[in-house]
Amino acid sequence: MRSNLTDDEKESEAEQMTGGDQGIEDELHMNGEDQTTGGDQAEVIEVARDYNILTPSTKFLHPSVDILAAWSPVSPPSNYYDDKRSVNYNIISRTSMSCPHVTGAAAFVKAAHPNWSPAPIKSALMTTAYVMDPRKHADLEFAYGSGHINPLKAVNPGLVFDASEADYVELLCHTGYNTSKLQLVTGDSSSCNNVTANRGWDLNYPSFSLAIKDGEQVMGTFTRRITNVRNTSTYYATVSMPGLVTVKVEPSVLSFTETGEKKSFTVKVYGPKITQQPIISGSILWKDGSHVIRSPLVVYTMLPFSTDQTNKQPAFLRFRPVPQKKHTSKELNP
Repeated sequence: MRSNLTDDEKESEAEQMTGGDQGIEDELHMNGEDQTTGGDQAEVIEVARDYNILTPSTKFLHPSVDILAAWSPVSPPSNYYDDKRSVNYNIISRTSMSCPHVTGAAAFVKAAHPNWSPAPIKSALMTTAYVMDPRKHADLEFAYGSGHINPLKAVNPGLVFDASEADYVELLCHTGYNTSKLQLVTGDSSSCNNVTANRGWDLNYPSFSLAIKDGEQVMGTFTRRITNVRNTSTYYATVSMPGLVTVKVEPSVLSFTETGEKKSFTVKVYGPKITQQPIISGSILWKDGSHVIRSPLVVYTMLPFSTDQTNKQPAFLRFRPVPQKKHTSKELNP
């Protein structure tokens, strides 16, 4: 985002960018110090657009601004009507460039772990991403997701959030699909008849998003299942969250004795009634001394006019988030 824009122009540009991945940023607290990554990264990255109002989630950023890329010589390099030039390369930006970059990063992780499905690959890219600097990007939390991807760290994430086809079938059932509509998607005999009533936010995904109706109390519980992809290790939970909201992780210590072992945990979020508070952001980290697995957590107010009819975007994206400058970070002991 250009720095010479007025506040209204910044908000307009932010709205255009937030048509995509929902995400949050947060200060990363390690060894008692706030660690944030350089703010200049935002000048060369952009988020891919894939917002889903039924299952709010965060993803990540990848390079997509001013990329030198191959270009068809039969197509002019600009949108100007009189442009008759023929070139083999062009400077391109936005989603068309972000997609091949993140695809390459995913392929890089896949090469190191041939047996991984898309879910753990995506988890590794999200949980190892660089945290964006909240001092420079406080108004784009729903745009840049978990942060800027770091493929080298993603190869060795320590823990991953896996999800099977059955998990996604349950997600569709939880978000309103009946059996006939479900089978149009799956192409098989999958059914919602035996699926226990639940919430879409319990998909085994490496982020947490809690929508609160305007004026209601903050309260929600998430369940996650995490898989160890290293050897014997013990992870301790750390929560970084504004004092307005309390987050409790149970259990707060997870011990693994073998690769592929799975453990479940719950995250309880509670706080006072909130009004006109679009975004309260924080994070949950699992640390074993060698790895840091970071999952963003966001609480936001879902306003009554839930969808902007012009851009078909959730209404809360029309508001600039309230910057959260003060976070509390603490180790959770058993």
